[in-house]
Amino acid sequence: MDDPTAMAEHMASRLAQYKGNDVRDRNIECDSTFAGCLIRAGRYIPDRMQRYSAQPEFFLDRSEILEIFGYWDPNQQRPVNGDSWLPSVEEWYLVERLLEYRLHREDKKEELNPRLAELSRYLLQH
Repeated sequence: MDDPTAMAEHMASRLAQYKGNDVRDRNIECDSTFAGCLIRAGRYIPDRMQRYSAQPEFFLDRSEILEIFGYWDPNQQRPVNGDSWLPSVEEWYLVERLLEYRLHREDKKEELNPRLAELSRYLLQH
């Protein structure tokens, strides 16, 4: 955590892990995180809160991307859908929560989504 560049490089290497060719062999944890990065890089929020939001245009569910590519939900034993629970790479989840906590403490919570978008673009470029 003391070296943000090293942390970002580690996360990028986790996202780049080989996935099998069969849809059931793919690493849904890494690919779900990758889908979240794509959503963040486009300045959307990877969440299913669009169902409850007054501004649904800000939100996009990761399942929407994985469903397009025919991912398999091992929990439901069927293709990924809007009811799928999609895990994230633990380091990404931790970084999101720490950054959110820090910006809330500094009363800069409006910077969270632009900062996460910037981090996502960095990870996708490396």
